[in-house]
Amino acid sequence: MSTLRQDAVNLINKIPEKKLFYLIQIIKGIDGLFNNDELDSEGIEKSFAYIESMRREMPEINYDKELEDYRENRYL
Repeated sequence: MSTLRQDAVNLINKIPEKKLFYLIQIIKGIDGLFNNDELDSEGIEKSFAYIESMRREMPEINYDKELEDYRENRYL
């Protein structure tokens, strides 16, 4: 066992039982950040295509008119 791993084990042994739940949640979260084996390129492309399918064109906005209308309604 490496010294870094041994240091981690020693720190975990010092943590009270009541707080181990929180440590486990943190470790699972960290593992999820770095463990990307489940993300395959096909799944990523499929997800991206789905998000792109929801994309819509926005109408042209006249910002000066919008601001004027807002000011007009605000000070009524």
